[in-house]
Amino acid sequence: MNRQKLSQQVMGAMLITLLLVGCGAPAATPVPPTATPVPPTATPTPEPPTATPTPVPPTATPTPKPATATPTQAFTLATSAEEIVGTWVAGNYYIRFDRDGTFRQAHALDKLDSQPYAISSYQFEGTKMVITEVSVSGVPTCGKKIGSYEIQLLESGNIRIVAIKDQCAPRAGDIAGEYEPVIDPNPDQLVFVLIENKEAAYTVYFGIPKDIRDEDLEEIQAIESVEEEVRLISWEDFEQNIDEFVTAKIVKNDYEDSQVVKGIVELVQMYPMTPFGLTWNGGIALMFSDYEHAKRIYQQYQADPDEYEETRNRDPKGDPINPQNHLGPLLGW
Repeated sequence: MNRQKLSQQVMGAMLITLLLVGCGAPAATPVPPTATPVPPTATPTPEPPTATPTPVPPTATPTPKPATATPTQAFTLATSAEEIVGTWVAGNYYIRFDRDGTFRQAHALDKLDSQPYAISSYQFEGTKMVITEVSVSGVPTCGKKIGSYEIQLLESGNIRIVAIKDQCAPRAGDIAGEYEPVIDPNPDQLVFVLIENKEAAYTVYFGIPKDIRDEDLEEIQAIESVEEEVRLISWEDFEQNIDEFVTAKIVKNDYEDSQVVKGIVELVQMYPMTPFGLTWNGGIALMFSDYEHAKRIYQQYQADPDEYEETRNRDPKGDPINPQNHLGPLLGW
């Protein structure tokens, strides 16, 4: 049956039904279906096939860039010891240039004084530093062979030691290179003590630190060379001979319980470039008036020791040179 005849039959059935309803004919009670109809299974919508991913072409290995050369730092050439004095390090090599024209080399900072493997002398001839060996320990000796170097002072604060000509090749390879400055943990450490004993009534002590400028040290050395009452000694010598340089200067100790000798040593060490006076009777002078007081009572003692003893001021508050008045505030005693 074609789709046209089926349409005509359906239309005819619909007309008959309408006529029956219109004439009041009862509608037939529909018979319930015996079996529960099974709903038609929905046909799943087919998923579109997953597109095959387009393979990503492998990333090309980048061509390595040539290493950029480190730009050469601007520098000036050293012409004097003052420009290089201090301690420098390159890796585990330490070198220290001292003001006295010597330099030391060691494999550790704390061995520069105790166990340097080489000590040499140096001096500048214009921009050229000429060195000669003083002593070595554990390394081949260079004997009397001379080396010529230049010291480049770099913008960064480092120095670069460049060998110009050295008759001792191992030394040249050992010294040449770039060095960083070592920050001195004790810049105020004393190297000298100036002792002035111009007056019988007192002795003046003046500590000199290792960071003193060359011109200032030279001025002090010039004063010592022309004045017999002035002595410049090393700090080590001063510490090892306290009795000679301090205790022996006290004629009569009026302050035996004050530990004035120990106090003078600590004051000189703690306050470099500051004069401290030890008076003839074991007092401490700081002010001009203190020194004048010491001279006045010394004259009194010289004239009549008994009268001095009877009349001397025993009240710390009224005695300007009593060590208690100074050691407490300055040293915390």
